[in-house]
Formats: sequence, C-alpha cells, structure tokens
Amino acid sequence: MPPPPGGPGPNVQVVQAPMPPAAFMFFMPIDEWGLTFDLSTRIMQDPPPNGWGVNRSTIYSRIARRLQRQGFYHAQYSVYNCQNISGLAVYHYMCNLRVIEPAGIFSTAVSRLQMFHIDHHTMIATNEVRLGGNMATHLTGTTPANLVPNHVPSAPHPLDPSWCW
Repeated sequence: MPPPPGGPGPNVQVVQAPMPPAAFMFFMPIDEWGLTFDLSTRIMQDPPPNGWGVNRSTIYSRIARRLQRQGFYHAQYSVYNCQNISGLAVYHYMCNLRVIEPAGIFSTAVSRLQMFHIDHHTMIATNEVRLGGNMATHLTGTTPANLVPNHVPSAPHPLDPSWCW
C-alpha cells in the first residue's frame, strides 16, 4: 500500500535501520586497527543554509572524546588507532560517529572515512624514520642544532664552524 499523499502522518516516525556490515567483517582479527576521516570545514563553519555555523574545533573535539572513550588513541591529525580490538568493533564505532552533535553534522561534513588494519606493528614506521631511528641513524645535511637528538653524532658546519641557524 503506498503512503498517504503528503507523507506519513504527524504521529509516524521514520526509523533508520543501518545496513549490517559485510559478512567478512565478522571474521576480521582482534589486532591494532585505525580510523581516519576528512571533514569539510566549509560545511561545518559556513552559516546556514550552506553550512552548520559551528566551529570545526568543537566537532573535532567531540569526535576525539568519543573515540578516546572507546579506547582509541590519537595517532596524527584525523587518524585514531586502537589496539586489541576487532574489526567489527571498529566498524561499529566508525559508523556511530554519525551521532556527533549537532545531529547530522558528521554525515553531511564527512568527505572521507576509512578504517584500516595494522597487522604488524612494524607497519608504523615513525620511530624508524625519525632522526635517530634505524633508517635515519645520522644527519644527511645541515640540520638545526636543537632538532638533533643527543645520541645522533653531529659536527660543526665544515666550511664555517661558527655557523648556526
């Protein structure tokens, strides 16, 4: 039977039933997982009717608090990781970002949302690449003195020993 003209009546609420995750999500391992997202600053900050008129830092703070309550840590920018969690749980938390207030802001401002699996901790290479790590054991050029860790050998500039930044 088609709905009545003009929509469902005033006492009827539309219930949204989210789509279940793909079946393979139920078999993803408990491991380290991450979420990353991009949000449109204009949609969040522009005044209505083209935007929400909300400061973007407010929304990012709400997202951060929500994810941190679920055990995620802030890895960088809009990247949050969580250890010892199932892929299904990450999918659930990712989808629940839609409840960030004001209602509807996340769904309209999100331009990219992804979850990812880090199946081996060596895939996080920050400490290896950072100066002083296994892949950056020495200076490769003139570097400001206060950026050189104490355990990395350094020497004065070869052409001008009094030179500094």
